[in-house]
Amino acid sequence: MEVIVKIDGLGIGIPKTGFGLNAFSGSYIQVNSTAGKPHRTYGVVDYLSAGGNNGTFIYGTAHTGPIKVTPEEFKKFSLENVRGKYIEVEVKGTIIGSGKADVAVSFIDGEGRSETVLERKHVDVSGGQVATTKVRGRARVINPVH
Repeated sequence: MEVIVKIDGLGIGIPKTGFGLNAFSGSYIQVNSTAGKPHRTYGVVDYLSAGGNNGTFIYGTAHTGPIKVTPEEFKKFSLENVRGKYIEVEVKGTIIGSGKADVAVSFIDGEGRSETVLERKHVDVSGGQVATTKVRGRARVINPVH
């Protein structure tokens, strides 16, 4: 069982200030029940927003390799658990071509309660970003269970 995270952002966000102007931020979270075989993909997109929920420092893009997850973590990515929630994806770290970054995925319910469902440090990532790329938005199912 594994999860792959891809995130892109265009805008400006100043870390630890809560200030951000976002032109575009988007993320895909691919959940695989068997290595390399897509099970389900979730998407999060945000356009033209201000505040600290979304942002990057100018432009950021990051794509993780497969992140192994436990059966309990895998269950958290079920349709029943994601339905009606917002997803927040954050990738922290400077990446030029490839490198290591910290990856966090949280679900936020209608009452504002946040649950971190995936958090890994020092993950292999390809892409390019200066500091952090983050997106928060309503969860969308891109492809259902096959």
